Amino acid sequence: MRIALLAPLWKKVPPTKYGGTELVVANLADGLVRLGQDVTVFACGGSKSTAAIVEVIDRPLYDMMGGFR
Repeated sequence: MRIALLAPLWKKVPPTKYGGTELVVANLADGLVRLGQDVTVFACGGSKSTAAIVEVIDRPLYDMMGGFR
């Protein structure tokens, strides 16, 4: 089965410090790949996964905006 996952663009997948949704996407993608599925994750630059990654933007929005204000 071919599966596409869209991760939030605020933080990398998986996140380095925090980012619950990004962590869920990372774990789901890796688990589905282990089960033999063809998974593509659409995420920001710098993301890593056993699934294929398509970089929608070159770096996380959090970094582009200088963090939260």
